[in-house]
Amino acid sequence: MTSIYLQVCSIISVDSLVAPICFGLGVGDIGRIEFSDPDIKEQKSIARILKAVDKDLMLLVSLREYWNAQKKGLMQKLLTGKIRVKEARQ
Repeated sequence: MTSIYLQVCSIISVDSLVAPICFGLGVGDIGRIEFSDPDIKEQKSIARILKAVDKDLMLLVSLREYWNAQKKGLMQKLLTGKIRVKEARQ
């Protein structure tokens, strides 16, 4: 049987004294922790929000890829001399 143990550490400061505080959770401890889950209506609402965020992220990733490709192409044209940039007049 595989044993699982989670150690959680934090640093606390009291009256200019700093000390690490660590505690551990084993499988038996985790089994005794009670978790509450939201009702199905709230779960569906959360899922809807997460899907919308995921859709927005996918759009942003594709836009980033598009603009990176545009930048790469422009840099290639600038470096090969196919496009020239005029100097700014002062």
